[in-house]
Amino acid sequence: MVDINDDLQIKALAAEKLKRDALINNIPDVMWSIDRNYRLIDANQSFYNALNYLTGKPFNPGDSLLYDNLDNASIKQWIDLYNRALGGETFVEAVNIAAGDSGWAEVTLSPIYDGDEVVGAACYSKDINQRMRAEELIKQSEKNMAHAQRLAKVGSWDIELVAGDPFAKPPIWSDETFRILGFDKNTTQPSLQLFIDCLHPDDKERVTGAISNGIATGENTPIEYRIVWPDGTVRWLKSEGEITQDEAGNAVRIIGSHQDITEAKHLQLESEKITLDLIQRNKELEQFAYIVSHNLRGPVSNIIGLTDELLTTPPTDDIYPEFLAGLKSSTDKLDGVIKDLGYVLQRKREVTEQRETVDFSALVEDIKESIQNMITESGTVIEYNFAVPGIISLKTYLYSIFYNLSIKQY
Repeated sequence: MVDINDDLQIKALAAEKLKRDALINNIPDVMWSIDRNYRLIDANQSFYNALNYLTGKPFNPGDSLLYDNLDNASIKQWIDLYNRALGGETFVEAVNIAAGDSGWAEVTLSPIYDGDEVVGAACYSKDINQRMRAEELIKQSEKNMAHAQRLAKVGSWDIELVAGDPFAKPPIWSDETFRILGFDKNTTQPSLQLFIDCLHPDDKERVTGAISNGIATGENTPIEYRIVWPDGTVRWLKSEGEITQDEAGNAVRIIGSHQDITEAKHLQLESEKITLDLIQRNKELEQFAYIVSHNLRGPVSNIIGLTDELLTTPPTDDIYPEFLAGLKSSTDKLDGVIKDLGYVLQRKREVTEQRETVDFSALVEDIKESIQNMITESGTVIEYNFAVPGIISLKTYLYSIFYNLSIKQY
């Protein structure tokens, strides 16, 4: 007599196996198992289709998977993978199972146990070519971005805030940000505190204030400031950040950039310095022209007066030689004023090199001699008593000052 229950159980198991086989054989992923001699135990239809495509011949359970037309590099690759699983290791690894860039697969291998003994390996493989191509595009994009940032001297950074705290998590720095801040990316752990420690002492409060204000208000304000590299080099940066807020208006993220503007800043500062220097030189030139116009009055007045006397005095007159000597002295004074003009118009460095010890008494006597006619005509008496005999300075400037003080009396 046949046990109906046993027959039903057998049929149920057979139906279950058919469903399982149908499921396994209709998925695109490859599944197979091997024994310790690298021979096929079982596989799904995708495996058989793949092997038939690669070798041009059918495979059956018991066949070695180290088939004849498999190249030596591939044989070594698969033996290494199989041996890891046969050694008791379960792992996932991306492998290139075919030549070119279209043979990438993610394989999962795990040991098959009979009690405590490993008797084979279960293998699973799925096509990851699309993922690998996407990853390659991302890598290439990152490489291009790094190259562009290096050329533009612009680095990017990303800070995730935790409850508004920018110090809670380490920021993400691009390669160029490490370079701009003077750090080696291979030996440096980025942090906001490390960035703050780089700031020039005179700029630190202003920059940290801008960060706090941006988090509090969501405002994006570009800022220029200085940093100090570990070797002491001072660099100028321009930074700008964009605040991301949640629905409640709280800052949750800051993405921004650093740009090294050192060379441009130096040019700007040099240009500003040149402009200020030109303005100052203009003022000095105007002042000097004013002073010279007064300084010329004395010698020219003397020359005119002495010339008039010489025209009306016979050469045989005893006073005639004195007039000639006075004319010579006034001419020399005029020549000195003209030379002074040349001195002052020289570059500042050259002028500084002409500083000398100026004796006040001698200076006043020179001035008295140059305006002797004015003194005589007006009956003025010039007296002086200096607390110090003189100073180291530009004689030309001091002469102009003393001269102006003297002629104001006329």
